[in-house]
Amino acid sequence: MNGKKIKKIFVECGLEGDSPKKSTNIFFPVAKAEFISSSWNIPQNKEFTACFTSKQAVNSFLYQKFDTQIDNLMCHRICAVGQSTAAYIKKVLPLFVQKAVKEVIYPKNEKGLFALLSELENNLKHNSHVVIFTSEIGKSKQILSEFLSHNLFTYEIVPLYTLVDLEIKRVNEYLTVLFQNENLLDSQFVFYCRSGYIVNLVVKSLITFFNVTTPHNLPPFLFFSTWEKSAREALLKLNLIDRDIS
Repeated sequence: MNGKKIKKIFVECGLEGDSPKKSTNIFFPVAKAEFISSSWNIPQNKEFTACFTSKQAVNSFLYQKFDTQIDNLMCHRICAVGQSTAAYIKKVLPLFVQKAVKEVIYPKNEKGLFALLSELENNLKHNSHVVIFTSEIGKSKQILSEFLSHNLFTYEIVPLYTLVDLEIKRVNEYLTVLFQNENLLDSQFVFYCRSGYIVNLVVKSLITFFNVTTPHNLPPFLFFSTWEKSAREALLKLNLIDRDIS
């Protein structure tokens, strides 16, 4: 590097249609969300806590028109896995929020579903019913099974959408544009990934693009930043934890 200043380029990775949280960051979509039909039966005469694991879950909640049944929704608490999802809920579901509570709960210290459930454990009464609106693909079920071993609440997972990988050709086009305008010898690319699912897709895409056989052989200018526990666990399994600069 010859003493030259290294330029850090932050790349937020996620779903098609999203945008980077910081205007100075680049966005790299690796998958897209597709709504699925839900057979969820609204709890009758029973209060429940609603948890949203992403903005896509919120959008699908709207798509399923559950919000139009607000008078039948005995929801006394609304939760989100992070601050941005909480803000989005308040923006697009104002009447739902107003009917339930004035504020949307989200974990303050650590992000993700496990952190949210841990916080709820200290704030909900025993035998409370929690409904988790989430993706058909992901670690919500696994996280929930780990959490259920030490609580007295009842939980219900309601998948509202699924995730579909973007075509390799389109992903390669994004990566070509990303790398072609930078001096790779004097740059660090930091890929910010929210979940283990996104980490795996990003690493798979990079392996294909750079035509290497294992994650360990990826170019040394590639680094990662993680959002929740599952993302860090994915980097560990891929032997890339030494490139995590969260």
